[in-house]
Amino acid sequence: MMPAVPERIWSNSRKLWGNLIPLLFSLPFLLLGLRDLIPDLAVKTSTIVYLFLFVSVGYLATGIVGAWGNRSLARQLRFRFQAQGITFSDDAWFVGFARPAYRSLLDPHEDLGFLELSPSGVQFRGEEIHVQLALGDVKRVTLRPNIHSWLGFGGWVAFEGTVNGQLVRLLVEPRHADTLWGNAAARKDLYRTAKRWFQSREEPVSG
Repeated sequence: MMPAVPERIWSNSRKLWGNLIPLLFSLPFLLLGLRDLIPDLAVKTSTIVYLFLFVSVGYLATGIVGAWGNRSLARQLRFRFQAQGITFSDDAWFVGFARPAYRSLLDPHEDLGFLELSPSGVQFRGEEIHVQLALGDVKRVTLRPNIHSWLGFGGWVAFEGTVNGQLVRLLVEPRHADTLWGNAAARKDLYRTAKRWFQSREEPVSG
Protein backbone atom coordinates (compact mmCIF):
# COMPACT_ATOMS: atom_id res chain seq x y z
CA MET A 1 0.00 0.00 0.00
CA MET A 2 1.44 3.36 -1.02
CA PRO A 3 1.95 5.86 1.85
CA ALA A 4 -0.40 8.82 1.81
CA VAL A 5 1.10 11.97 0.32
CA PRO A 6 0.59 14.93 2.69
CA GLU A 7 -1.64 17.63 1.30
CA ARG A 8 0.37 20.64 0.28
CA ILE A 9 0.02 23.50 2.76
CA TRP A 10 0.70 26.24 0.19
CA SER A 11 -1.94 25.07 -2.26
CA ASN A 12 -3.60 26.91 -5.14
CA SER A 13 -6.83 27.07 -3.13
CA ARG A 14 -4.99 28.75 -0.25
CA LYS A 15 -3.51 31.28 -2.67
CA LEU A 16 -6.94 31.89 -4.20
CA TRP A 17 -8.56 32.61 -0.85
CA GLY A 18 -5.91 35.25 -0.16
CA ASN A 19 -7.38 37.15 -3.13
CA LEU A 20 -11.04 36.30 -2.65
CA ILE A 21 -11.38 37.38 0.98
CA PRO A 22 -10.50 41.06 0.30
CA LEU A 23 -12.76 40.98 -2.76
CA LEU A 24 -15.72 39.91 -0.61
CA PHE A 25 -15.40 43.16 1.34
CA SER A 26 -15.28 45.41 -1.72
CA LEU A 27 -17.53 43.62 -4.22
CA PRO A 28 -20.83 45.01 -2.84
CA PHE A 29 -19.70 48.54 -3.69
CA LEU A 30 -18.91 47.51 -7.27
CA LEU A 31 -22.36 45.95 -7.64
CA LEU A 32 -24.01 49.08 -6.26
CA GLY A 33 -22.01 51.23 -8.67
CA LEU A 34 -23.00 49.07 -11.63
CA ARG A 35 -26.64 49.15 -10.53
CA ASP A 36 -26.45 52.96 -10.57
CA LEU A 37 -24.76 53.03 -13.95
CA ILE A 38 -26.62 50.42 -16.00
CA PRO A 39 -30.18 51.85 -16.33
CA ASP A 40 -29.31 54.94 -18.38
CA LEU A 41 -25.49 54.70 -18.61
CA ALA A 42 -25.25 58.09 -16.88
CA VAL A 43 -22.42 58.53 -14.41
CA LYS A 44 -23.89 60.01 -11.25
CA THR A 45 -22.17 61.20 -8.10
CA SER A 46 -23.34 58.08 -6.28
CA THR A 47 -21.77 55.92 -9.01
CA ILE A 48 -18.41 57.60 -8.51
CA VAL A 49 -18.70 57.20 -4.72
CA TYR A 50 -19.50 53.51 -5.00
CA LEU A 51 -16.63 52.85 -7.39
CA PHE A 52 -14.26 54.82 -5.17
CA LEU A 53 -15.37 52.72 -2.20
CA PHE A 54 -14.87 49.54 -4.23
CA VAL A 55 -11.24 50.46 -4.88
CA SER A 56 -10.43 51.90 -1.44
CA VAL A 57 -12.15 49.17 0.58
CA GLY A 58 -10.51 46.53 -1.62
CA TYR A 59 -7.12 48.10 -1.03
CA LEU A 60 -7.58 48.34 2.73
CA ALA A 61 -8.98 44.82 2.96
CA THR A 62 -6.03 43.47 0.98
CA GLY A 63 -3.58 45.12 3.37
CA ILE A 64 -5.42 43.86 6.44
CA VAL A 65 -6.55 40.34 5.52
CA GLY A 66 -4.60 39.58 2.33
CA ALA A 67 -1.98 37.69 4.38
CA TRP A 68 -4.47 36.20 6.81
CA GLY A 69 -3.35 32.88 8.30
CA ASN A 70 0.42 33.33 7.95
CA ARG A 71 1.15 32.38 11.55
CA SER A 72 -1.00 29.28 11.23
CA LEU A 73 0.82 28.35 8.01
CA ALA A 74 4.18 28.79 9.75
CA ARG A 75 3.12 26.51 12.63
CA GLN A 76 1.83 23.83 10.27
CA LEU A 77 4.98 23.87 8.21
CA ARG A 78 7.26 23.86 11.25
CA PHE A 79 5.40 20.84 12.67
CA ARG A 80 5.72 19.05 9.32
CA PHE A 81 9.47 19.68 9.25
CA GLN A 82 9.85 18.55 12.85
CA ALA A 83 8.15 15.28 11.94
CA GLN A 84 10.88 14.86 9.31
CA GLY A 85 13.60 15.59 11.88
CA ILE A 86 14.32 19.05 10.45
CA THR A 87 14.58 21.93 12.90
CA PHE A 88 15.31 25.63 12.56
CA SER A 89 16.97 28.19 14.77
CA ASP A 90 14.94 30.80 16.63
CA ASP A 91 16.40 33.37 14.20
CA ALA A 92 14.89 31.69 11.14
CA TRP A 93 12.49 33.82 9.09
CA PHE A 94 9.19 32.48 7.79
CA VAL A 95 9.13 33.69 4.18
CA GLY A 96 7.58 33.32 0.77
CA PHE A 97 10.01 32.31 -1.97
CA ALA A 98 10.07 32.34 -5.76
CA ARG A 99 12.54 31.49 -8.46
CA PRO A 100 13.15 34.40 -10.88
CA ALA A 101 11.23 32.71 -13.71
CA TYR A 102 8.14 31.99 -11.59
CA ARG A 103 4.92 33.73 -12.64
CA SER A 104 1.45 33.33 -11.13
CA LEU A 105 -1.74 35.36 -11.14
CA LEU A 106 -2.65 34.00 -7.71
CA ASP A 107 0.37 34.94 -5.60
CA PRO A 108 4.00 36.01 -6.13
CA HIS A 109 5.20 33.30 -3.72
CA GLU A 110 6.01 29.97 -5.33
CA ASP A 111 6.74 28.23 -2.03
CA LEU A 112 6.69 28.89 1.70
CA GLY A 113 9.44 27.99 4.12
CA PHE A 114 12.13 29.14 6.49
CA LEU A 115 15.16 31.29 5.71
CA GLU A 116 18.32 30.96 7.80
CA LEU A 117 21.44 33.11 7.68
CA SER A 118 24.56 31.46 9.07
CA PRO A 119 28.30 32.20 8.96
CA SER A 120 28.59 29.72 6.09
CA GLY A 121 25.71 30.89 3.91
CA VAL A 122 22.01 31.44 3.37
CA GLN A 123 19.49 28.63 3.19
CA PHE A 124 15.82 28.50 2.22
CA ARG A 125 14.03 25.27 3.02
CA GLY A 126 10.49 25.23 1.74
CA GLU A 127 7.66 22.82 1.45
CA GLU A 128 8.87 21.77 -2.01
CA ILE A 129 12.06 23.73 -2.76
CA HIS A 130 15.41 23.75 -0.97
CA VAL A 131 18.05 26.35 -1.94
CA GLN A 132 21.45 27.05 -0.39
CA LEU A 133 24.02 29.70 -1.24
CA ALA A 134 27.45 29.86 0.36
CA LEU A 135 28.29 33.26 1.79
CA GLY A 136 31.22 33.51 -0.63
CA ASP A 137 28.89 33.00 -3.61
CA VAL A 138 26.64 35.92 -2.67
CA LYS A 139 27.71 39.10 -4.43
CA ARG A 140 25.06 41.46 -3.11
CA VAL A 141 21.86 41.71 -1.08
CA THR A 142 19.27 44.09 -2.47
CA LEU A 143 15.56 44.89 -2.67
CA ARG A 144 13.49 43.98 -5.72
CA PRO A 145 9.84 44.66 -6.52
CA ASN A 146 6.99 42.23 -6.94
CA ILE A 147 3.24 42.75 -7.26
CA HIS A 148 3.05 43.66 -3.56
CA SER A 149 5.45 46.56 -4.23
CA TRP A 150 3.08 48.08 -6.77
CA LEU A 151 0.44 48.23 -4.04
CA GLY A 152 2.80 49.54 -1.36
CA PHE A 153 2.83 46.25 0.54
CA GLY A 154 6.49 45.23 0.34
CA GLY A 155 8.50 43.17 -2.14
CA TRP A 156 11.49 40.86 -2.37
CA VAL A 157 14.72 40.72 -0.44
CA ALA A 158 17.12 39.34 -3.05
CA PHE A 159 20.36 37.40 -2.48
CA GLU A 160 22.26 37.61 -5.78
CA GLY A 161 25.45 35.86 -6.75
CA THR A 162 27.16 33.28 -8.94
CA VAL A 163 27.45 29.51 -8.62
CA ASN A 164 29.70 27.65 -11.07
CA GLY A 165 29.72 30.74 -13.26
CA GLN A 166 25.92 30.94 -13.38
CA LEU A 167 24.02 33.98 -12.13
CA VAL A 168 21.61 33.06 -9.32
CA ARG A 169 19.00 35.00 -7.41
CA LEU A 170 17.23 33.86 -4.23
CA LEU A 171 14.04 35.91 -3.77
CA VAL A 172 12.24 35.93 -0.44
CA GLU A 173 9.58 38.04 1.27
CA PRO A 174 8.74 37.87 5.00
CA ARG A 175 5.43 36.32 6.03
CA HIS A 176 5.83 36.81 9.78
CA ALA A 177 2.66 38.87 10.17
CA ASP A 178 -0.98 38.27 9.29
CA THR A 179 -1.19 41.62 7.46
CA LEU A 180 0.64 42.74 4.33
CA TRP A 181 1.60 45.99 6.06
CA GLY A 182 3.17 44.03 8.89
CA ASN A 183 5.18 42.00 6.42
CA ALA A 184 6.28 45.15 4.58
CA ALA A 185 7.75 46.39 7.87
CA ALA A 186 9.37 42.97 8.47
CA ARG A 187 10.95 43.20 5.01
CA LYS A 188 12.91 46.25 6.14
CA ASP A 189 14.12 44.33 9.21
CA LEU A 190 15.13 41.31 7.13
CA TYR A 191 16.97 43.52 4.65
CA ARG A 192 18.95 45.21 7.43
CA THR A 193 19.75 41.82 8.99
CA ALA A 194 20.79 40.37 5.61
CA LYS A 195 23.02 43.36 4.86
CA ARG A 196 24.81 42.94 8.19
CA TRP A 197 25.18 39.21 7.49
CA PHE A 198 26.60 39.94 4.02
CA GLN A 199 29.02 42.57 5.32
CA SER A 200 30.30 40.16 7.98
CA ARG A 201 32.44 38.39 5.40
CA GLU A 202 34.46 41.56 5.04
CA GLU A 203 35.24 41.77 8.76
CA PRO A 204 38.76 40.77 9.73
CA VAL A 205 39.16 37.47 11.59
CA SER A 206 40.49 38.10 15.11
CA GLY A 207 43.30 36.11 16.63
